[in-house]
Amino acid sequence: KYDNPNPFSGGHRGHGGGPNMDDVFNQFFGGGNQRQHRQQHHHRKGRGLNLPLTISLEDVFFGETKKLRYNREMKCGTCQGSGKIVVNACKTCSGKGMLTTPNTIDFKIPSNLMTGQVYTFRRLGDDIENGEAGDLNIQVVIARHPLFKLRDRDIIYEVEIPILDMLIGSELKIPYFTGTLKAKIPPLSDVTNAFNLRGKGVNNDMGRGDLIIQPKVVMPKS
Repeated sequence: KYDNPNPFSGGHRGHGGGPNMDDVFNQFFGGGNQRQHRQQHHHRKGRGLNLPLTISLEDVFFGETKKLRYNREMKCGTCQGSGKIVVNACKTCSGKGMLTTPNTIDFKIPSNLMTGQVYTFRRLGDDIENGEAGDLNIQVVIARHPLFKLRDRDIIYEVEIPILDMLIGSELKIPYFTGTLKAKIPPLSDVTNAFNLRGKGVNNDMGRGDLIIQPKVVMPKS
């Protein structure tokens, strides 16, 4: 059953007013399907690649650029991905059509990065014959830091402070990415309060966060 019950009733007509023979052949022999197949063939996409990346909190703080190396399948330049020259197997790729090729990209750590985020680079995955290359997906994980924790833009630092220092006041020396920082503890400070050093956190689109000092009060031993 045809969508058009009379294949001779539509389509473009020639100079003599008769049916267009290209339309007739397309109706009976599937010319339209061939065009559709070619369109689908054109939109083929190569395999995407997933590349895990573990970075440090220092990398995030300084906005480092990482040089990433990985292998991808790329079309053989000799046979253009077909795997053969005329009818013979391509000697360059041994008939596979693809060559495993080392690739390098520079990945600039974004200022608004959060652990677990995936960044996609279009057409940097595997090639495919008669289609476009797949994508490269980089999943970034921030490694655990021995001193600090990251919360949004803020850096959290937990430190043990003797109860006496909280009562009479004291000065803390805090290790930091660019050197040692000093923070004053006022006398009679609330042991439940945190101390903020403004602008000492991580930078992102909303500005730089704070370094938040969370005291863990240590009672004297009896």
